[in-house]
Amino acid sequence: MLISGWILVIAAYGAVWQACRISGIAPWWLGPQTNLRSYFIVMVPFYGPALAAIAAITNQRFACSVGLVAGAGGAAIALGDVRHYPGLALVELAIGVCGLAISGAAFAGRYRLADAVTDSEPSPVVE
Repeated sequence: MLISGWILVIAAYGAVWQACRISGIAPWWLGPQTNLRSYFIVMVPFYGPALAAIAAITNQRFACSVGLVAGAGGAAIALGDVRHYPGLALVELAIGVCGLAISGAAFAGRYRLADAVTDSEPSPVVE
């Protein structure tokens, strides 16, 4: 789930990129069509999700933590567009929050209640 979620976040940023090019909107990381930004700046929204996806694909222990940082970074990307394109900033914020939710759910899913309770402790009885 973590892998597919981050791949979908990458696809969502790609969709934002394409929609901005078609509609003529120039977010801070793309720049206007007449004066394109450097390739390294254009790829800023993709760095964090790509790192999170690679960490998840290679089954790293810190994959969820990388995903949380990447989601927060994705949400921070929206700050640059709030002033000029508030609708676009809302979409970028939603993508970042989705990344946070994906990694947060995966992080929470790593720990089960059965792992926390040892056999020596009696289980609580609910009546």
